[in-house]
Amino acid sequence: MNRRGIVPAKSVKWGVKWKKSDPRAMMDALADLISTGEVERVSVDGDEGEYVALAELLERPTAPPKSRAIILSPFDGLTIDRAAMEHFFNFSYRIECYVPKPKREWGYFVLPILWGDRFIGRIDAKAERKKRVLTIHALYVEPDFNGLDAVARPLAGALTRFAEFNGCDSVRIAKTVPAAAQRLVTNALNS
Repeated sequence: MNRRGIVPAKSVKWGVKWKKSDPRAMMDALADLISTGEVERVSVDGDEGEYVALAELLERPTAPPKSRAIILSPFDGLTIDRAAMEHFFNFSYRIECYVPKPKREWGYFVLPILWGDRFIGRIDAKAERKKRVLTIHALYVEPDFNGLDAVARPLAGALTRFAEFNGCDSVRIAKTVPAAAQRLVTNALNS
């Protein structure tokens, strides 16, 4: 909860599954935290679901999100709860490495791209470590995102950092959707 802010109450037991603990024990612990005031129930406009947040997070002033491009792992705290991700960000996402190749929509290990407070796209990338090249098999920009001119340079920076993180010296983009994104992002990578 500390990293994600407001979360569906039922997802609190999610973390327990990784440790093979009893989800009921986690829900009991959540009820105790609510009774002591450390956790509060919150409502989300237009949603009947039950949500909770740490009381101290609700008391802090919030700063506007930084406008920077970030490539997230499928296991990041923000992306791990796919239902919440779709609900709060209107971004449908799944990792497709377990999906048979003919049924994949985006790619083997597709990664979401966050810009400020919204998801603007996703990449299907592979680090070719022997060649030290990060190959972007496909860069998909969300159809409703119209700010690619403004984000091309920060996105190029995120791709460069991601390449370095993966032991690569360069980035090669094979395909973009829409096609016009390739020129913008490639030019930003080369500048």
